[in-house]
Amino acid sequence: MTLTEKPPGNGAEPAVQDDCTTVAERVRAAIAVRGLSQNAAAREIGISASALSRFLSGTYGADDRAVAGKAAAWLELVDQRDKLPAGMTSVTQFVQTPTSDLVIGALEYAQLIGDLVLVSGVPGVGKTTAMKHYRDARTNVWLATMSPDTKTPVPMLMEIGIALGLRSLGGGAAKMRRDISERIRDTGGLLILDEAQHLGAEALETARRIFDGTGIGLVYAGDDKLWEKISAFPQLSSRIGKRVTITATSSADITALATALGIDGKDERLFLGQIARSHSGLRSIAKTQRLGRLYADGEGKPLTIEHLRTAWANLNLGPVA
Repeated sequence: MTLTEKPPGNGAEPAVQDDCTTVAERVRAAIAVRGLSQNAAAREIGISASALSRFLSGTYGADDRAVAGKAAAWLELVDQRDKLPAGMTSVTQFVQTPTSDLVIGALEYAQLIGDLVLVSGVPGVGKTTAMKHYRDARTNVWLATMSPDTKTPVPMLMEIGIALGLRSLGGGAAKMRRDISERIRDTGGLLILDEAQHLGAEALETARRIFDGTGIGLVYAGDDKLWEKISAFPQLSSRIGKRVTITATSSADITALATALGIDGKDERLFLGQIARSHSGLRSIAKTQRLGRLYADGEGKPLTIEHLRTAWANLNLGPVA
């Protein structure tokens, strides 16, 4: 009997309980090995924390087969991840590069001086990853990511509130702004608004008022069109104390990332550099080498340019210049 089959009769089938017990034991072991909390494991499995707790305690209910089925699928997924070869670096893992040093230097300036800073440039060069690294390494640094649905003040302020841990914000834009300002005033902190090109005029002005009223550092970060948008508002652009503009993926960045990924061959580095300059910057390097290592590992061989070429062709993201 499989975990998804419905047992005949009204009583619990011994085989089903045996299956559930086996899956529960494996889940407990996986949680322990990975250092997960039950809440975190439940989120990954896709069930409630209470359902997982009941399942692991052996208190099986009417949904035991469904829980066991989801848990078994999760176990299969984490087992597959465990078998990935070494060097499968996450696309979002921080690697120190000249560009990341430039971004982090701007963030340090904004926080230390309490100034308004603009960081803009082409995508895929590691701006967001550097900002997340800075946030995680410092105190009182809050990163809120904007999107098309945060164009106006209220949704923007909600995202800022979430970044600050203020999940009960309400009462309209003015009250939300005052509550946020009260939380961050006199903290010596830094508020980073990433993807700020999505903000409309009112939202940009509201964020500027937070900056004016609190004395903390504020960073607008976004794509290469961000300065064009902000420069249309003199009351905002005149307050910017420092600008960082990144126009392209640099050779030094490519070299730093290739070194961090353990890619030393001249041909391999040249090919990855061509990809980075043609498509999505450093992000494309990370994705290509990750898939290339899967091919190399499947053959039991070191990573070569042929694996990288095959990976790029499989990703189908466009020609290499």
